[in-house]
Amino acid sequence: GARRITVSTSGYPRQMERFAADRGVTYELYRDDFGDLVDAIRLVNTPTTLFVTPDGGIIEQTGVLDA
Repeated sequence: GARRITVSTSGYPRQMERFAADRGVTYELYRDDFGDLVDAIRLVNTPTTLFVTPDGGIIEQTGVLDA
């Protein structure tokens, strides 16, 4: 099935965890401290939503998703 994660590109780990907890986020949280993901996908705008295949291929890249 589908798996949801969040990758933060800025802020402090505790801020990210508090932000997620305040919004009821229960999925995995990661950080991109060195910009590796940002560089790899040529990220320009945040937030960005990626739809990724199990082997890591990006099939769609879009902005914010609403409920």
